[in-house]
Amino acid sequence: MSFLASASGAWAELALTEASACVVLCDGVRDDDAAALLVNPLTALAMIALARQAGAHSIVLTAAASQLGRMLIELASERGMTTIAVVRRAGEEAALLARGAKTVLVSSAPDFAAQLDALVRAEKPRILLDAVGDQTAADILLAMPAHSRWISYGMLADKGPRLAHMGQFVFSGKSIEGFWLSRWLNDAPAPVRAAAESEAQRRFATGLWRTRAAACVRLADALRDLPAALQLAGKVLLVPGEN
Repeated sequence: MSFLASASGAWAELALTEASACVVLCDGVRDDDAAALLVNPLTALAMIALARQAGAHSIVLTAAASQLGRMLIELASERGMTTIAVVRRAGEEAALLARGAKTVLVSSAPDFAAQLDALVRAEKPRILLDAVGDQTAADILLAMPAHSRWISYGMLADKGPRLAHMGQFVFSGKSIEGFWLSRWLNDAPAPVRAAAESEAQRRFATGLWRTRAAACVRLADALRDLPAALQLAGKVLLVPGEN
C-alpha cells in the first residue's frame, strides 16, 4: 500500500488517512518507487492529461531537469506534444533532449529571452507547467500566445514574480491556476485516477521509470544524517531499518 498521510504522520505502526489517498500496489513495484509513487508520477500523469484535455500540441516546462520534469518530458513526447524545457543552469541539455524535449533553454543565458520568443512564435505553446513561481515563469507567460494557461504546481523560488502587464489577462485571456495532487486525487473521476495509478505502477514495474534515490537515511539517524543527505541530487529515503 502506498499512501499520503492526511490525518497523521506516516512513520507509525498505525497511520490514519483518507481512503482516497491510498493506492494498492501491484507486484513488481520496488519499495523505493512505491514510496515516491504518489508525488511525482501521478502529478506528471495528471498534468499531462490536463494539457491534452486543453488540446495542447506543445508545452513549456520549468525545472525541467528535476525527476518530475523528466517524467513530464517523456510523457509529453509519447503523447505527441512538443516540450520546451527550461532549466536554470547549463549541463542537462543532452539528457533532456534524449528524453524527448524539443529544445532546452537555460534561463540564466544572456539570450534566453530572444530564444524563448523565437520558440514561442514557432511552436505556439499555450500551457506552462511551472514548479518555480519566479519572475522567469511570469516572463514566459508574457511571451506566450493569447489564452495561455500558467499551471503552477510548486514554489521553489524564494521571491514571487511581479505581474506588470495585467492587460494580458483582461484582453488576451491568459490565466494562472494551481495544481495540487491531493485535490486531484479527491476530484478526479474514479476511472481517470485508476488509469493513472495503473500506468505509473506499470512504468516502475517494467523499469521505464525508476526513483533516483541519492541516499537512504535510517530513521533513528535522521536528525544527524538528513541535513547532509538533502544536499545531494535526487530523492532521500527514510528507512526504518539498516541502510
